[in-house]
Amino acid sequence: MPILNSLRYHLGLARAFGLPSATSLAIRRKFGLRKPVSLRWQGQQIIVRPRESDPVVASSVLGWREYALGERAETALSRLAKKWRARGQTPVIIDGGANVGYAALHFAKLYPEAVIIAVEPNPTTFEVLRQNCVDHPQIRPLFGALWSHDQGVSLQSDPESSWSDRVHDGGLTPSFRLQDLLASVPASRSLIIKLDIEGAEGEVCRAAPDVLRKTACLLIEPHDYLRPGASVLSPVYDALNGLQVDTLLVGEYIAIIASNLMCEQVTEAIAFAGSATVAAPAEPSLASAQ
Repeated sequence: MPILNSLRYHLGLARAFGLPSATSLAIRRKFGLRKPVSLRWQGQQIIVRPRESDPVVASSVLGWREYALGERAETALSRLAKKWRARGQTPVIIDGGANVGYAALHFAKLYPEAVIIAVEPNPTTFEVLRQNCVDHPQIRPLFGALWSHDQGVSLQSDPESSWSDRVHDGGLTPSFRLQDLLASVPASRSLIIKLDIEGAEGEVCRAAPDVLRKTACLLIEPHDYLRPGASVLSPVYDALNGLQVDTLLVGEYIAIIASNLMCEQVTEAIAFAGSATVAAPAEPSLASAQ
């Protein structure tokens, strides 16, 4: 690891857990100790596996707030979530590629009104996710993978690392469509969809263009480098064609957010394009910004 990257990594751990715990974790990782440890973050205990990707993810997500969208966007999304709750609707965040739950915990702190569906296909990683989120009833861990159907996928993983699990069509690992997850929550409204799914973004998004258009914020890590020439994110751009959106670079992620949210137009907005089921003017979404 280059010196500057190493410095940032260790500083991120110190920001997340404090210097003594960060130092202990770094030593355990250095000497190959695999036993999970429980560390304190913002008043709660979370599990970190020293030899897996957990410390690197914790440094980025919990230490450096990799998913921070900026004060304007986060304030607007929080206000929108509160308004939906006041109207008897349920803001939903789908965390695709939830890993051990650090992103879900971050979202839970920022958006306490939201239900967070945290989807993870690796059974070992999922168990850590479940333990990390056990004290957060708003977070619903779900074993499986996002995909274009619910017929199952196969998991390709490195037994030495949880860093880059990938799924392929057909198999025994449960699979879920975005629209079905939203439908599982009564009176749901899609607040944020986060996708870190190692090149499966195209497969997932191609099957759910309406969901993408009706979501206030998309947070996607591009993985075109894993599938050169496959136009992995083309289904996202196709679904959002013609909509008024702001695009933000957030660490390794692209954040696509309704422009009217960024303009603080959080009052009544234009109804979802082409929606015949909306009885009243819609709140800001990628579609309603047009």
